[in-house]
Amino acid sequence: MVFISPSRLAHLFKNELGQTVYAWRETQRINRARWLIQSTSLPLNKIALSVGYSDPVYFTRLFRKHNGIPPGEYRKRYAEMKG
Repeated sequence: MVFISPSRLAHLFKNELGQTVYAWRETQRINRARWLIQSTSLPLNKIALSVGYSDPVYFTRLFRKHNGIPPGEYRKRYAEMKG
């Protein structure tokens, strides 16, 4: 058992990884979505749901924030680059 307050743990996390727990989790979800876009033909709304976003508009906004383009454009460019 670890005896540490949630705020102290969050502080240590940010010091070690350079981002908050929330930001780290968001990055992990978007990275997983990017992988699913590249490796499957799942519809984008299903990908959004599978990585934890029930609102496809919000998912698109976050994906664009992390990648500079929306997920549909990312899929299109990846397909063009790949084949």
